[in-house]
Amino acid sequence: MCYLFSAAYPRDHDGETWLRGAQISDENGIVEFQSIFPGYYQGRSTHWHIRVHPDYEILPNNTYIGKTLAHTGQLFVQDDINKAVDMMHPYINNHLRTMPGRGRTRNWQDSLNIFEDSQIGGYQSMWDMHFMGSVISQGLQGFITVVSLSRAGNPMTESMLC
Repeated sequence: MCYLFSAAYPRDHDGETWLRGAQISDENGIVEFQSIFPGYYQGRSTHWHIRVHPDYEILPNNTYIGKTLAHTGQLFVQDDINKAVDMMHPYINNHLRTMPGRGRTRNWQDSLNIFEDSQIGGYQSMWDMHFMGSVISQGLQGFITVVSLSRAGNPMTESMLC
């Protein structure tokens, strides 16, 4: 099971679960999500959080309990795509965008260094993004492969298509 969520703008609605979701991979380890492009907040680059649970229990109310947590990470977007998205509605209306010293934090400026640290050892934490049409406003499609090792040391692969 792959668990994907993202921080969203505005972040002032306590108790709401903005853009959280869980998806069970198919027999080939493929997971597909449809989402909106995430918003942003000061100091963090645009990212999605991901958790991989190789074992879980689906509850009667269609929620789940994740048992073993095999991977926790963050997935990032290329800065040039972030810049283009910033110029589109509704992102252009984000009041942080035009405040001095604010705006979307670029990957290399992430305050927690998570993007930079994630590149150590050849780990690829960035979506492979493609336009769905001839212009960005027609949508983006991103691909990434996440590999986690099981307790036995065998790779468990979650390939995600969003």
